[in-house]
Amino acid sequence: MNEKVLFLQKTFELGGGIEKVHSNLAAGFVASEQNVFFHIISASAEHSEGIKKLAQSFSVSFTFDNDSLNRKFSVLSKLIRQEEITSVIAATETANMLAIFCKIRFPSLKIIFTRHCAFDVSGQKLGPSAIKSLYSIYPWFGTVVAVSRELVTQTKRQTWIHKSRLHYIPNAAATQENQALAQQNTEHWPHKQYFLAIGRLVEQKGFDMLITAYSLAVNKNKNLPSLVIAGQGEDEAKLKALVSELKLEEHVTFAGFLRNPYYPMAQAECFVLSSRHEGMPTVLIEALSLGTACIAFDCPTGPSEIIRHNENGFLVANGDIDALADALSNYQSVPKTGLVESVAEFSQSSVCQHYLKLLGGKANV
Repeated sequence: MNEKVLFLQKTFELGGGIEKVHSNLAAGFVASEQNVFFHIISASAEHSEGIKKLAQSFSVSFTFDNDSLNRKFSVLSKLIRQEEITSVIAATETANMLAIFCKIRFPSLKIIFTRHCAFDVSGQKLGPSAIKSLYSIYPWFGTVVAVSRELVTQTKRQTWIHKSRLHYIPNAAATQENQALAQQNTEHWPHKQYFLAIGRLVEQKGFDMLITAYSLAVNKNKNLPSLVIAGQGEDEAKLKALVSELKLEEHVTFAGFLRNPYYPMAQAECFVLSSRHEGMPTVLIEALSLGTACIAFDCPTGPSEIIRHNENGFLVANGDIDALADALSNYQSVPKTGLVESVAEFSQSSVCQHYLKLLGGKANV
């Protein structure tokens, strides 16, 4: 049977990681003749551009950030009833908790709660102990999907019953659309011979460590490729100050938000992931799927499940700035063959089939 799948999210930020993952998965569902809907729980003017872009491809509904919980649930319930939704895929704890109420209201609903990062990472409104408690509850109401094998292991530690309802399904990151965009210089990209890093300019992404490591490397070899950092975020001024302090203005460029990051990604000498923590770094998979050499910190969680050191990239000890500097200095030795094949399990079609099997929908396996 065909599913009517509702993706439930708190917000939808243009360029957000979970947003990109769910958009890719939803597109895969549509290609498999499933019906797809998105509902945004706490829409705001800040994220209006992301919601508008989403609505170009999918049916989108939303409630506002300042709406009462009662109104949010009322609107969501009406949507589920009118569209005869059969399955809900929720991401982040606000959406996951609201999905529990949906299951109570509509017992036949199939719920998938998703976990995209470790329990003890920074930037979460709930503390680690509260989040762990929630993941001991979720399996009572549906299935839990974690995007890395290590996250599944962490989640199982919090669950004393229904452990069979915990599953690993990776992010749908390697898509045909990315391949097509990688051929189009839509950003009028001017840079040549560069390392590329992409992400929100926040502490989690570790760009301060990357800039410091790059400084060490370029001080030894002034002919190294330049460093381009693409993204926006609260730490932008701080990172630019660090570049000035290290006298790297001629070597480091902040490119801002890229609507099409795939052309720059495909042209880079190396893609660099310097995060302090991740869930399953989609951007690393995307780079490999385009055949771009990669260097990454072995942060929790995900990079070690994507990169096999000296086989399809360089994996550097987590937080080791000197080791990252050495890797940048030796970028010409980073493996450049077999990269696309190494991330086949993260293809849009493969991930979509795993979800459809879990939901009981039509899967071509």
